[in-house]
Amino acid sequence: MWHSLETTGTWQGQLNNRRSDGVVYPEEMTINKIEDDHNVINYVGVFHDISSRKQTEKKLKLLANNDTLTGLMNRRRFIEKVEKYIGQINDVAMDNSPPSVCSLLFIDLDDFKIFNDLYGHDFGDKVLQKVANILRTTVCEHSVICRYGGDEYAVLIKEQDVNYAQRIANQLVNIISQPLKCDDIDINLTVSIGISSYPESGTTHQALLKNADYAMYEQKWLGRNGVCVYDQQLQHEYIRKLILRDKLKHAINAQKIIVHYQPIVDNKTGHVCKFEALARWYDDQEGFISPGVFIPIAERYGLIGMLGQLVFEKACADLDRIHRSGFTDVVFSINHSVKEFSQHNQEYIFETINNYNLPYSAIMIEITESTALDDGKNIIDILAAFRARGIAISLDDFGTGYSSLAAIIDIKPDIIKIDRSFIVDIEHSKESQMLVSLVIDLSRKLKVEVVAEGVETQAQLDILSEMACHYIQGFYYSPAVAIDDAITILQVRNK
Repeated sequence: MWHSLETTGTWQGQLNNRRSDGVVYPEEMTINKIEDDHNVINYVGVFHDISSRKQTEKKLKLLANNDTLTGLMNRRRFIEKVEKYIGQINDVAMDNSPPSVCSLLFIDLDDFKIFNDLYGHDFGDKVLQKVANILRTTVCEHSVICRYGGDEYAVLIKEQDVNYAQRIANQLVNIISQPLKCDDIDINLTVSIGISSYPESGTTHQALLKNADYAMYEQKWLGRNGVCVYDQQLQHEYIRKLILRDKLKHAINAQKIIVHYQPIVDNKTGHVCKFEALARWYDDQEGFISPGVFIPIAERYGLIGMLGQLVFEKACADLDRIHRSGFTDVVFSINHSVKEFSQHNQEYIFETINNYNLPYSAIMIEITESTALDDGKNIIDILAAFRARGIAISLDDFGTGYSSLAAIIDIKPDIIKIDRSFIVDIEHSKESQMLVSLVIDLSRKLKVEVVAEGVETQAQLDILSEMACHYIQGFYYSPAVAIDDAITILQVRNK
């Protein structure tokens, strides 16, 4: 300040001053030197108390750098921090100093949408705040914690390797998975966590963020509620899935996905009354690709709507051919993924049925028992619209989900399909026999029909017949076959 006054005759800036009561406050001051014949006779200062402005700037800085709901660092500021820290590590490495390490956690709450749908967004906000507090108290003090967006969080753990990061991540999984009380409501929450580490997973902030994010999604793929570490094997699998994604998109556009049909036999008459339509994919280079591989890829990369519509249209065309062959009572059961409900307009179902002049009663939409419970009222409303037109609803994989009876009450299916995992042991397992018997008895009281999936032996068929199971599906009668073979089966069995 004095140097500026002596050399230029003026100074302008901010400083801290002290009031007469001893309180220090910030002020903005302008000082000018007053001279007479080159002699300094006075200094004139004009100042403003800028306390309120400083408080406003502090609030604005907080808003710019922090998430208003949780108080955690926001995404923009977090990325800046990671970039700066990685830059410092790289600078140290160039000086041939001992290498530094760090790890990054990418955290996503599983099925968080359910809480917003059931209890409202205010309740969901409180859950997000509780998770933020758990992060603060669990991760080490020198970590940088961020609410990355929505129900996602990220943590930069400085000077710690991947093993340490795994221990912290597993602690978070265990703590968050404990029943959490919010507004006197006990909720069950789980998280999927992906981990990347420097330098194994990358040497730039972009690589670490991208790879931790991918590892988190890989954990979702593997079943959620756990921790996945990014490594070279994961990278190879990632590239493999991207290749299959592109191949699948081409196969859908070129209509190279075919549909096979597995007969469902009426256990009383022995006639084939229904077929389940199943997508099949044969690639010129890869060969036969299992639906267990390409269906999850379609769901993950937003192709399930296109795939579902293609399968539905081909199935309706084949059903029309079966009806024109004289088998007008045959029904097609067509699988519908939960992702199709949320990603795709369902009007094409009605349009396709009408285009082939099929009765709505000839179509059955097959969903897994967790589908409606996963996506709440939206799916229940769509299923009600199907039912109002006369389309039947089939509940697949019954007994494997977390709320089977609730699924029957909410979905009100016309048919439930007992999962093959219960049928395979039915000859030797009293527990499987008891469960299947209970399901059949319950369905009879609820006026719901039952299909037993995965029947492969005469002994299994005999037990199910004693229980008066309505329908049988499995290799005992036939695997899924092409449409020409399906018509041949009808001609032989339904004489």
